[in-house]
Amino acid sequence: LISSLFLYYLVKREKKILQIMGIGAVGLILFNATWRLYGMITNWPIEKLYINARTNLFCFFVKNIESGSLPTLLKTIWLTLTWSSPALLAAAFLSSAQALKEPDTRKGLVSKGAIAAYGLMVYIIYILFRGQTYGITKYHSTALGVFAILIAGTVINEFIDNRALIRKSILAVLFLTGLYLWLVGDPVYIINYVLKKDMILTGGENAVPIIAGAISSLTIILFSVAACFLWLKKICVKKPVYLALFITGIAFCLSLSTIQILAEYNTVYSYGTSGTKDAIKFVEDATDKDDIIFGPPEIIWGVETNLQSYKYSLQINRWTIKEIFEDTLRKNNIKCLVYGIGSNTINSYRNIFLADEVITMLKKRYNRTDIGSFTIWVQK
Repeated sequence: LISSLFLYYLVKREKKILQIMGIGAVGLILFNATWRLYGMITNWPIEKLYINARTNLFCFFVKNIESGSLPTLLKTIWLTLTWSSPALLAAAFLSSAQALKEPDTRKGLVSKGAIAAYGLMVYIIYILFRGQTYGITKYHSTALGVFAILIAGTVINEFIDNRALIRKSILAVLFLTGLYLWLVGDPVYIINYVLKKDMILTGGENAVPIIAGAISSLTIILFSVAACFLWLKKICVKKPVYLALFITGIAFCLSLSTIQILAEYNTVYSYGTSGTKDAIKFVEDATDKDDIIFGPPEIIWGVETNLQSYKYSLQINRWTIKEIFEDTLRKNNIKCLVYGIGSNTINSYRNIFLADEVITMLKKRYNRTDIGSFTIWVQK
């Protein structure tokens, strides 16, 4: 927020932006101070709060081969489009471009242009540098509220005193929602889990048809936008492009939300993974609070284990050389090892957890249990 407003200030020289930047700086100071006070009072290890921030900062400047690769960038773009709705994002970017061009004459604390700059900056930074977090575009969502304001400001005049258009738009949304449920499904799951599973287990033998199927779902959305545009133009709507994107975007969001509500797999961290709650319960029963667990963050957070286990959870996907992993396992008294297709990177899973030498070593010291998408090894 602060960086985007600063860049906007450099371009537009709006002095009121400095007030928002000052408020943001005070907020950061208070955030840090109150958390430190909470840690002192409750004896909660404050380091937990900053481990993830330090890791993200490291990833921002120093990327490993997988996080900085073209396929990962394309995957991030795909998840950003499908999670937020490609049509709504198109409407958001068009509305943002319009807001940046228009002079703002209102007396509000923040201009429309500044709001647009913030939303665009969030998407640009997280697409290029942080990407997606454990399979979801978590941080991109902070811009959706901003984009909603800009889109609403663009299309609201179409609906004022036009109840017929409101009724027709609602029917169009309901029709398109049903169409997307039937033909599009969950494109996030297809790329994030189905394709990843194929890459891990078969080396990508079925990658082309999987990707083609996912792209065809976007084609259906594009055709529906075009059809909606032609319909709106026929009934003489003033801004048919914005309204077509708005209607199809809302329909896609309703469709995806319905699927996610009914899904039996994770729709947050490690999107597509199944059996997370059962895996957490199993690990809780098999370990004590002081035991070191080597596993993905969603398991570590669920078990609420010690700080050392959490540190390992952030390193689990950095190790792609089996000798380093084996050495770490031998030197540390790791009670439980957890990994899964949805939680680990392709490199770490293929190079370590599918290696015969690693499996042989684990069988000597651990007992294996498979729960949903997870493989769990507990010390004998």
